[in-house]
Amino acid sequence: MNSLPPLKALQAFEASVRLGSFLNAASALHVTPGAISQLVKKLENQLNAQLFIRDVRRLTVTEAGLEYYRLIVPALAQLAAAGEAMQALNQHRLTFSMPPGVAAQWFSARMPALMAAFPGTDLHLNATSAVMTLERDNIDIAIRYFDGRSQQGPLCQPLWDDECRVYANPQYLQAQGLRSPEDVVRATLLHTTMYPDWNQWLMRYTSLTEAQRVAIPGIHVDQTLLAIDAARRGQGVLICHPQLVNKALKQGALTEIFNAPWHSGKGFWLLINPRKRDEKRVLAVVEWLRGQA
Repeated sequence: MNSLPPLKALQAFEASVRLGSFLNAASALHVTPGAISQLVKKLENQLNAQLFIRDVRRLTVTEAGLEYYRLIVPALAQLAAAGEAMQALNQHRLTFSMPPGVAAQWFSARMPALMAAFPGTDLHLNATSAVMTLERDNIDIAIRYFDGRSQQGPLCQPLWDDECRVYANPQYLQAQGLRSPEDVVRATLLHTTMYPDWNQWLMRYTSLTEAQRVAIPGIHVDQTLLAIDAARRGQGVLICHPQLVNKALKQGALTEIFNAPWHSGKGFWLLINPRKRDEKRVLAVVEWLRGQA
């Protein structure tokens, strides 16, 4: 593969033969005649063969040049066809990025309806807590948990508000006697990277001292999914957005307690890749997702 000539040199040579001059090749490839001449010369040096006879008035292809032209034209056509095929494939590709909890608890249940609403979609999902750059990582649509109000606009649209609530397993709730916010001193608090708000919630809804708040046992995890699972198993009390626990609520594995909502100042936002801002299919999918919220 080290002997493979540069594609630009091959394109310069092919255009020069097909169009009969470096000048015409330069016009077709949108470069200067001097650039075409240099590319062809480099190709000749690499092949150790003279491809053209150059004089002031005309450019003549040598026998070696004609043979080489005959060999490379099908290969260049294959490359062009492969590029067109990939472009056609990418027209149907739709790549999402979102936190694992959102992917598992909300998005996955809606994927069949999404595929039905947008037939032919080639759906790719990156379920990650890492912040991915939409343009660099070729993400079409991302769901992010942050304060997006300052960025709100065509490329940043609200999905869910920031209202979080407190949940626990019904048996755990009864066993610990959790009847009011003050009773959480008998509970284990489930902390997540996404929702590190327990101290603020305690300050708002209880009269506990700082020492009492710090003394409450806790479990700290980096994934909301793990915290939800722990709460379902009766291992503690959870602060979470209602959309992420709908399934557990319907199954009776979790129940809301205290009726004490917490506004974090953040929310879930839909971000659109700036390169896709005018792509009708992407914009339609965003509107569809907002309709599912």
